[in-house]
Amino acid sequence: MKRNVYVTNFSGVDTSDAHKFLEGGGEVINITEGTVNIFNQDSLMRNIMYQLRNVTADDFLVLAGNSTVAVYCAMYILSKIGEVKLLIWNNREGSYNLQKFE
Repeated sequence: MKRNVYVTNFSGVDTSDAHKFLEGGGEVINITEGTVNIFNQDSLMRNIMYQLRNVTADDFLVLAGNSTVAVYCAMYILSKIGEVKLLIWNNREGSYNLQKFE
């Protein structure tokens, strides 16, 4: 089973701890990078849908960067799969914690 971690927006965030969630040759995949035009919703959603075209119920989502992009990504995964597994950064522990939403 291949398990990926999708990052909503890569803008220099350290995702090294997310590697422990990968399995079967999975990878960390950045959905967007750097500055994103959140006001061009059609283009943004096309990009999100393309980047998440292979997402499965086994994959995880890291919320990083712009909150609008994060919401769109989570909503798309929920509509496609019916659940989303979020990796939430815990500053105290210095690691990601899993939260599942259905």
